[in-house]
Amino acid sequence: MRRGIVTLVWVAAALAVVGLWIAARDLTDRPPPSVETAPRQPPRSGLSGDGWTVVRQTSAHYMLVIEVETERVADAGRIAQQLTEPAKDRYTEILVYVFRPGRRGGLPAVRVQWTHRGGYNTTEYAPE
Repeated sequence: MRRGIVTLVWVAAALAVVGLWIAARDLTDRPPPSVETAPRQPPRSGLSGDGWTVVRQTSAHYMLVIEVETERVADAGRIAQQLTEPAKDRYTEILVYVFRPGRRGGLPAVRVQWTHRGGYNTTEYAPE
């Protein structure tokens, strides 16, 4: 009985070593990821559109946060779509915070969240 258990442990250890060797070889044999020749860039601070301006953006870990100032808070969804479209392929989540001019630092008027799974979701914090 004891000999059977020892044999089983040796076989399991050998299979583990072979599995690790195959996994390590698999990782080193992969070609490097392709690089796009002209990647689409996310919006930059100072970018503006019809009545709105990007005042700040931050990104980390496949997430992008954009702060926008506008008098046209009711157009937050349309503004967010204009800003997220060029960046959708680079991020898993994009948050667009819409502030009235001069009111940054407090609660935004609207937050628009975009994710691959959920699409667009709008939250009004301080509507007009």
